[in-house]
Amino acid sequence: MFRKLSACVLVAFLLFTSTNAHAFKVIGYFISWGESGFEETLNYEYLTHINYSFILPTHSGGISPTFGNTYQLDRLVQLAHNNNVKVLISVGGWNNGDDSAFNTISSSSGLRTTFINNIMNFVSQHNLDGVDIDWEFPGTEYSDRYTTLMAELSTRLKASGKLLTAAVWGWNTDGVAGAVYDHVDFLNLMAYDGGVPHSTYAMAESSLNYWKNRGLPKEKMNLGIPFYGSNSGWDQKNYSQLVAWDSGAPYKDEGGYEMVNGYYYNSIETVKDKTILAAEQAGGVMFWALNLDTAGSTSLLNAVHQVAPPIGSSSSLTVSTASLASGTAGATYGPVTLAAAGGSAPYSWSIASGSLPAGLSLAQSTGIISGVPSAPGTFAFTIRCTDAGGMTGTKAFSLAISAGTAKVPSYPTGLTIN
Repeated sequence: MFRKLSACVLVAFLLFTSTNAHAFKVIGYFISWGESGFEETLNYEYLTHINYSFILPTHSGGISPTFGNTYQLDRLVQLAHNNNVKVLISVGGWNNGDDSAFNTISSSSGLRTTFINNIMNFVSQHNLDGVDIDWEFPGTEYSDRYTTLMAELSTRLKASGKLLTAAVWGWNTDGVAGAVYDHVDFLNLMAYDGGVPHSTYAMAESSLNYWKNRGLPKEKMNLGIPFYGSNSGWDQKNYSQLVAWDSGAPYKDEGGYEMVNGYYYNSIETVKDKTILAAEQAGGVMFWALNLDTAGSTSLLNAVHQVAPPIGSSSSLTVSTASLASGTAGATYGPVTLAAAGGSAPYSWSIASGSLPAGLSLAQSTGIISGVPSAPGTFAFTIRCTDAGGMTGTKAFSLAISAGTAKVPSYPTGLTIN
């Protein structure tokens, strides 16, 4: 297995009844040009948000749906709302690399107003919960315009109690300035199409680190997972097609290096590992796209469901102990009891990396570090806390053990030792 699970996790999903931005999010893009009637078959209880794709901006500030009628969208909204799932309209998309309409609209106050008015009317008409902007991708020369567009759209949406989100590439997205973070409820990180193979576990880690280093709050980043494979020529095949080619495709485990007929993809185990990573370091997961999945035991959405924090629960679990007191070799240490914040008790404790000083131990059920250290030194290690639902949090510590002061033995007067 490419990466061992942080804990043996099997959780039952709860109805999503909270709009708390800190709750773990499971977001699926829904392709409007996919199979007719697909909206009737979804496992809505596995989701928190659905992004219906796409409507396209026009150079005049208008909007042009990629779908001929809105029956499917309206039915999707009805079914989703019955299951406490929010539906957003996704605006833009790859569109063969043509983002000129966004460039034009964002440059003009009048066009921005027209565009936002059209968006707001569409949201109201179809009882949507918000808007997902998928501008692929604003370059640095359009950064200020992008920020302005998002700020103005956010003001209008939030006045109506609606969400604003955006899809952004997983790396090298300098056109999305930090000022945007305050205007969005969250960003969906497209941590795929990053080379060949196009979406490994290491790439997921890299994407999260990139956005973390740019100051995006943990609760506002959702890790993107592909439900498709891609080859060296950038041709793509649905995950369902790969499974039809190779019945063993769901069960390979190579950390995103899984491959069928030259197409690299994410298997069940890689999707589980990425979901656990997102529970530790992000606010949720996102995937493109629901329509590309299989049903039943080979489903990637089902794999997410098996290891994600329960819907509606906090995605934040932290080891809240600030630091560890120093100790002395040969002397009883502590005991020191570790503490956690967030998640759901009871907690279990383990060493994620490094090791305690020789002679000390960590009690799994109580988080108590105790014992008698046998040697001096400075010891670095990372503590992992796992809650009742399988969510994990980690923290690195450094523990200094001093040599202490040697005692010279004393004897009664007149007594000698030969």
